[in-house]
Amino acid sequence: MTCDWLARYRKEGINGLQNRPKSGRPSKLPGEVAVNVRRKLKERKQGWTTQQVNEMIVKEGNVHYHQIYIYTLLHKWGFKQKVPRKVHVNTASYEDKKQFKKEHRKY
Repeated sequence: MTCDWLARYRKEGINGLQNRPKSGRPSKLPGEVAVNVRRKLKERKQGWTTQQVNEMIVKEGNVHYHQIYIYTLLHKWGFKQKVPRKVHVNTASYEDKKQFKKEHRKY
């Protein structure tokens, strides 16, 4: 059983391995507007919500997306979700931990 890329290579040679245009529905968001929105998001140092991004897209390009699709769109653009780390308030100090490990307690 041969792979698709191997069959393309055998049929078309090295040119058969080049990427081909993808089929599918074109984006509703014009490329120029997408570039402007991405630039604004990169320039902004603090975080933003999907609702803020959606409002920006509506304002710039007059295109309405569902909130859930904004996550997909941001991931496609190379952005990652920022999640705060958990902070443990009642942790022992380094000295307390070291002392606890050294002691061998017999019950």
